[in-house]
Amino acid sequence: MINPKARRSRAMGSLKYDPRFGLDSHHSWMVAGFCSWFLFMGCIAQRVFGVVYVGILEEFGVTRQEASWPMNIIDLLASLSNPVFGYLCSRYSCRAVLLWCGLAGPLGVILCYFAPNVIFIAVFYGMLNGISISGTLTAITVVLAQHFEKRRATAYSVVFTVSAFNTFLFPPLVELLLSTYGLYGTFLVLGAICLHTFPPGIAITSPEWMKPSLNGKKQKAADAGNKCLPPEETELVAQRIEDHEENATCVKSRQTLNLDPSKEASVVLTASNEEKCRAPSQATDRDNLRNFVTVRFWVDSLSFSVMYLALSLFLTLAVDMAKDKGVSTMDAVFIFHAFSAGDVIFRGVSGVLLDSKFLSSDGVMLLGFILQGVGIEILAFTASFPLLIVGSLVFGCGNGLRMPIAGVVLIGDFGLKALPIVFGGFALVCGLNVWTRAPLIGYFRDQRGTYDGVLHVLGVCSFACVAVWAVRICLKRWRTTRLPATSAK
Repeated sequence: MINPKARRSRAMGSLKYDPRFGLDSHHSWMVAGFCSWFLFMGCIAQRVFGVVYVGILEEFGVTRQEASWPMNIIDLLASLSNPVFGYLCSRYSCRAVLLWCGLAGPLGVILCYFAPNVIFIAVFYGMLNGISISGTLTAITVVLAQHFEKRRATAYSVVFTVSAFNTFLFPPLVELLLSTYGLYGTFLVLGAICLHTFPPGIAITSPEWMKPSLNGKKQKAADAGNKCLPPEETELVAQRIEDHEENATCVKSRQTLNLDPSKEASVVLTASNEEKCRAPSQATDRDNLRNFVTVRFWVDSLSFSVMYLALSLFLTLAVDMAKDKGVSTMDAVFIFHAFSAGDVIFRGVSGVLLDSKFLSSDGVMLLGFILQGVGIEILAFTASFPLLIVGSLVFGCGNGLRMPIAGVVLIGDFGLKALPIVFGGFALVCGLNVWTRAPLIGYFRDQRGTYDGVLHVLGVCSFACVAVWAVRICLKRWRTTRLPATSAK
């Protein structure tokens, strides 16, 4: 007789590969569409801060270092709270995380209507939006990884590409709101727009086979067996556990069930792994700690940290930098359009390059940093509006190539099951650069009178990452060519 747990496991296994509701199915793409909608609305406050930054300077008459703190706090909180949201997504649900984050961010913008000073804006605009963006990115990264397998890179590209259109639409709108209603009225309207995260948040959910089963103890035992294996073998062994669960007693007595040798071997393999992992929580802790001390974790984290640092400073300083070079505020807003054009196009290109195997994720990272470094140096060395547009376009292309693939890179290095926790630590490291932003702006712009020094620092960091990823690609190729030779011996 087949027990209920085994019956449910088989049902979930068949649903997982159903063309309508399984992996890479029509339902998966519907979820990706709602993720795009949520991310599009949820990141508006961050994307338009370059325009709000100029409004803060004019309204309060503060230094540029002080005016940049709301954006710095957004990125700081977005990073510090990522480990918490990684746990919450695992413990509760991604939908619950998204709904709460969809409320927190807009509320922070609306409360700035009552702001008497920049500190108030830094606390509410910065803190609540930082927490909101953190939970949003973590939950959406996990949900997409759960719904897609073969088309995972394409799904990430589509979601992040669609969400990037907010940089096309909203900076000019916020500039219009500032000139019409002032800074305080802009906060009210902008907060109301951001509240449109709720409809997609209700529709986003994890697939059925990723939800906890009714029999918690048996599920934990199965998970413990899986965690002893490398990430790429986890799903295979999990499927074997499900196939043989109703015949579990065959490990103790071969005579009880007449299994063929291959099936018996797979059951014994599963049983031996379960014996080695009697303490699931301890094994999980050790695995997570092991991931955080690997070289590949720090290469991934520090590389994306440089990318996010460049993006954050560009979004904050682009309009004011263009004004320093003689461009009017109305024209400076179109620098965001040039950036967004490259960003949007190459977010789509990124997924196609990966899924078609034309480039590896390492190759995409290398090309992205080359474009980022070139674009930033163009911005630093030019004062003409057309070349500022070109530099922003090139920088946007580099950003678009890498932005959708953080999850792909982490899954390739650490596996899908480790993603929620690893992504939290990854984002925490990425956010450490927040402490350098305000001092950089204060030193180069407030004291030396130009943003060019900030851009040169970013350019040097970008080309350093080019060297790191070139070395990583060469090492992987060397190991690949060395393995066949070793096997032949």
